[in-house]
Amino acid sequence: MLFATLDFEASSLTGWPIEAGWMREGDDAPRSMLIRPEPMWSMEEWDAKAEAVHKIHIETLRRDGVDAAAVLLELTRELKGCVVVSDAPIYDSWWLGRLVDACGQDRPFQLWSINDAIPALAARAGVSVGAAVKRWVKNAPKGEAPHRAGADAERLLRRLLSIRSKENGRGAKRDDA
Repeated sequence: MLFATLDFEASSLTGWPIEAGWMREGDDAPRSMLIRPEPMWSMEEWDAKAEAVHKIHIETLRRDGVDAAAVLLELTRELKGCVVVSDAPIYDSWWLGRLVDACGQDRPFQLWSINDAIPALAARAGVSVGAAVKRWVKNAPKGEAPHRAGADAERLLRRLLSIRSKENGRGAKRDDA
């Protein structure tokens, strides 16, 4: 079971995806793609507050973005067969749905929540779910999230995979099982 994480930046909380970012277990770096606005997506769903958070301008998307079909094709190619985890599955599922609807396709995979992923990672690491949750909490990143899809996906995957680590906060090995 190969874990991967997926994150979207969007035009607004109920709008359309503007950037997809993902990282698979074993990858050296995350991948991300800016998404050119599709004709069916309304600019009424563009929120200046969201733009202030992710700092991606509509002109950048129009100039540098890739069409939705190419983004979906790459997501499908890279993530099909993986356990794809999101830290905000309600929103990311919504934006994935907007992407697949624009392409007239079916969803290529389902998103797992953190609550779904932690028990699976705990079993794989041979530790209790309680120990895995402690590791999850202990490894919470400091500072604000980057709010760029690739960097956010990398941050989430590294934190998830830290559940496997037997390092305590002082560098000594211990068995949390």
